[in-house]
Amino acid sequence: MQPELPVTRPAREAPSFAAGRSLTAWQNGVAVAGDYMSAASFLGIAGIIAFQGYDATNGGQFHVVLVNPDGSNVQKLTTGNYDDREPVWSRDGTRVAFASDRATGQLRPPLVDAALGSYNIWSVDVATGAMKLWADTPTAEEGEPTWSPENTEIAYVVSNRIEAVNQAGARRTILPQVAGRTINSPSWAPAGTDIAYIGSGGSSADL
Repeated sequence: MQPELPVTRPAREAPSFAAGRSLTAWQNGVAVAGDYMSAASFLGIAGIIAFQGYDATNGGQFHVVLVNPDGSNVQKLTTGNYDDREPVWSRDGTRVAFASDRATGQLRPPLVDAALGSYNIWSVDVATGAMKLWADTPTAEEGEPTWSPENTEIAYVVSNRIEAVNQAGARRTILPQVAGRTINSPSWAPAGTDIAYIGSGGSSADL
């Protein structure tokens, strides 16, 4: 039985991970990806896992990574000098939605868009790698995407409220801002009629 490689974890603010000199920077990031498995999304009971994995090259970014439950067949689904976070599978297993600070090019000069550095809602087609921008708010960040049961809408958190956007880009507010409450973790009910979320304020948090 081969001895395990020594694994050490740096302070949270450090931009890199360590997992033995024989591993590449990308493998180092995957080796300690357990720190970020709270952002993982499972396809079915025993299907492929999508999670945000840390790539220490080029200054360090998170990308969407796919891996089998047994740890085999690790694949980067997104690339580039961007942070791609909070991946979640579509219900039909064809796409992964995520939040990203990649440039959108929507209705703004590219330099202005890049300077904003805000997170928007994207999806990537697993088979083709094609990217789709779903929601782009110039003055706020979107995050925590969740697919509707029919895969026709994505709900997400923006400015402490829950919105949903369809494939044509039409947006609607599902839950407005609630005074004194912070909204997180929306999740569609299987029937598509309700969305659960966590509302926190002070020392309490409620589902």
